[in-house]
Amino acid sequence: MLKRGVLTCVCVGLTLSVTDSAWAKSPPTATNVNVAKRSDDSPPGGPSGMALIPGGEFQMGDHHDGMVISLPVHAVYIDAFHMDVYEVTLQQYAHALNWAWSQGGLISVANGVVYHTDGDPIYCDTTTNTSRSRITWNGTTFGVVGEQLPPNDPGNKTNHPMIRVSWFGAAAYANWRAGMEDRTPSYNTSTWECNFEAAGYRLPTEAEWEKAARGGMYTPYWRYPWGDTFDGSKANYWGSGDPYESDEYPRTTPVGYYDGNQVPVGSDMANGFGLYDMDGNVFEWCNDWWDEEYYEVSPYDNPRGSEDNTESESGPERVIRSGAWSHDEYGLRCARRQTTSPSQLIGAAGFRCVLGTLSAALHIEMVTVGNPGNAGELSGKTAGGFGPDRICGAVDYVYNIGKYEVTAGQYTEFLNAVAATDTYGLYNPSMWSSEYGCMISRTGSSPDFRYSVAPDWADRPVNYVDWVDAARFVNWLHNGQPTGAQTFSTTEDGAYYLNGGMGAPLGLLREEDATWVLPSEDEWYKAAYYDGGNGRYYDYPMGTDDRPSHVLSDPEPDPGNNGTFGSGTGQYTIGSPYYRTKQAAHENSASPYGTFDQGGNVWEWNEATQHGVSPGFRGGSFRYADYALHAAARDFGSPEHYTGGFRVAEVPRSKSDIDFDGDVDLHDFDSFEEMNLREYALFQAAFTGGQ
Repeated sequence: MLKRGVLTCVCVGLTLSVTDSAWAKSPPTATNVNVAKRSDDSPPGGPSGMALIPGGEFQMGDHHDGMVISLPVHAVYIDAFHMDVYEVTLQQYAHALNWAWSQGGLISVANGVVYHTDGDPIYCDTTTNTSRSRITWNGTTFGVVGEQLPPNDPGNKTNHPMIRVSWFGAAAYANWRAGMEDRTPSYNTSTWECNFEAAGYRLPTEAEWEKAARGGMYTPYWRYPWGDTFDGSKANYWGSGDPYESDEYPRTTPVGYYDGNQVPVGSDMANGFGLYDMDGNVFEWCNDWWDEEYYEVSPYDNPRGSEDNTESESGPERVIRSGAWSHDEYGLRCARRQTTSPSQLIGAAGFRCVLGTLSAALHIEMVTVGNPGNAGELSGKTAGGFGPDRICGAVDYVYNIGKYEVTAGQYTEFLNAVAATDTYGLYNPSMWSSEYGCMISRTGSSPDFRYSVAPDWADRPVNYVDWVDAARFVNWLHNGQPTGAQTFSTTEDGAYYLNGGMGAPLGLLREEDATWVLPSEDEWYKAAYYDGGNGRYYDYPMGTDDRPSHVLSDPEPDPGNNGTFGSGTGQYTIGSPYYRTKQAAHENSASPYGTFDQGGNVWEWNEATQHGVSPGFRGGSFRYADYALHAAARDFGSPEHYTGGFRVAEVPRSKSDIDFDGDVDLHDFDSFEEMNLREYALFQAAFTGGQ
């Protein structure tokens, strides 16, 4: 609970106003400006017009119709990335062509056809060469057919997808776009190899494309992003009945046409990630070389296609996806694979670009929580648990959450990156010295501290971390896992503006561009208890209403419905020295979305404020009985406690702009004015002993 204009920070019962707290974010001045978050080699987020596709696992392939080239279905893990919301338009491509022409030495034009500067390979053609093109060329400037007409005139094609562009022309556009933004290009235009570590744009891998097309909908896996049924109100395909079917070839629709205002009348067809036209309009080039049998040998982590470009009998080919205006609905299925020569100019083929995120020297395995727009349910004392009553679990967007709790090994990497001088106390000596510690040791002295984790402890959860330690960890992830002192560019800004603050901030909001975050209580609750396939909540985070057991069956298979928690009488799942189990020790006791240990092991921080005195804790721990694992149990945490840890989440956008002015700032606190300040005052008095 917050007083008007006051941000409350609890640290040994101390209340700080925003005017004298390190948490207060001052307006930028010549001497008070955030360190820039983007360097050329580490973009922190997607530019305008791109959507975040959270990292995580999905089952790639055909789940329905036995398409041989889309089999076998196989598990794939994809790091987070950003993707264009819309297919690249003719106007965008013409603009990039004009930029490339102005640079000199990037392109050449002969007989109305655009090539690489040395005449090979081909990029695209223009109306000077063929009437099927929609790019114009007058000898000095590129344009678009109908650009002189009003924007809503059907003859104006500026907002239609780029067509008749080769794979090379799509990859070259990615480089030009990077050049216009002073980013490092991804493609070597001599070899056409892609540098996946560059900060520039590139074409999606086939696996990235399919993950993005599915929109986070994995329970169940559908044929199309919206389900298994099909009609002309959902996408542009042959016979869809849209007004552009009377056009001369190519019969594309404007990008994003299926936004709820389409003909035939239908719903807004953006998928769960906010992407349009992933299923129709034009085929989309992928980065991968074609290999019909690639699914049989595909790696689990970030597959990038065959390294052998001779698999096709007709010569080297690249993958295309999506289906198009020229094909029936069968070609629009999420799992449908197709291929063509990279030099081919097709009136039904275009593309969109992706941009890598800052993930991931440190790899954190995530699961996707789909089914946006679900209702919440009552949690708290009235629901049979403890803590203030609150409706929990409603989330209207797709997001990712850690499959496991953050481990001692992962936290050790974080410490070695930013805590050579541990300015803000990210390391607690009890991590090593306590009977319950996670066995992270520190050697040396400031500014040369070094950290290591004892054998057999790296995959167990970190503990002795408070909310701010956890927030600094996600800031570090958001900023690209940099190495250096604890400053704005590493730990003090990113998902949360911390600015040296200590203790437990109450009501501290995510920044608008936050990607890696601590889960909100709703995000945490939904991932733990909600079953999107059945549209219901369970009482325990193992997908059941039955009280769980706490028996570690290793090396025997886990029987299910198990967790690492106490009996309330000093009986632990495992005792000294570990107390806490490794990741997925209860391998058959996952939540419906596939998370482990959201019940037991360690309590986990979330963004809620409990009783006005502390950030929220959820899930119970190795020391507490099963009542703490129940969905109705809401608790608040103690600073750097031996039962406390955390897991991280990854979101496509912040929900913290409470006053909807486009900024996350102190004005947003005005929106809390109507909260129950009397209840806040009572709890605050109780916490401070009435002082």
